Amino acid sequence: MYEHTSEVSENIGSVNQTKSNNNVAAVAEGQTCTTGTRETYAYASLSLRFIAAILDALIIFVMVIFFLFPFYYALLYEASNYRSNNLSVLQNWNMAQNLSSLISVFYGVFLLRFKNATFGKQFVGLEVRSEDGAEITWFRVILREVVGKTISSLFFMIGFLWILFDKKNQGWHDKIAKTVVLQVREVSKARKVLAWIISLGVIIVAILAILAFLLIYLYI
Repeated sequence: MYEHTSEVSENIGSVNQTKSNNNVAAVAEGQTCTTGTRETYAYASLSLRFIAAILDALIIFVMVIFFLFPFYYALLYEASNYRSNNLSVLQNWNMAQNLSSLISVFYGVFLLRFKNATFGKQFVGLEVRSEDGAEITWFRVILREVVGKTISSLFFMIGFLWILFDKKNQGWHDKIAKTVVLQVREVSKARKVLAWIISLGVIIVAILAILAFLLIYLYI
């Protein structure tokens, strides 16, 4: 069993109250985690984290389209033009990918720092907490979202698949940043089904979009 307790003061109106904040007690056998308020939460499963990631990917896609649509439109036009310079297309494509990555990083870092969860995680009742009960600082969030996830993406995404085998359901990025992902709120079966339908729809559309782009690039 792992347990950490720290006390913080909070002022509500004219009354001072003291409570435990973001404290975690982990029981390996039961796959649960307890906060300083003695509420017990389960570690988030890979399936729920996968759904949350797909929902976040959809949100990020909408943000990228909103901010970078003119750039991508020009890029597709240039790629379909026989007289276009292949090197120029590749450079512009790399720039578009870099800008998209910046939007993605900003989305994850900003929401985790201030809400402890992205919109996708919030939809399925998940939150990111630190193992030691400390506040999730900018440094910890950037370490998790940028450095940690980059390392987790190496070697066929093994750092993310590690969640399947870890007793705390942690990926490499969680271990690097010393964070855990908890299911802090139960969600209805209807919401879970809706989340799965959206996730599968996003995957299918993404595959079709990739195939369409390849056809445009190769044959038009």
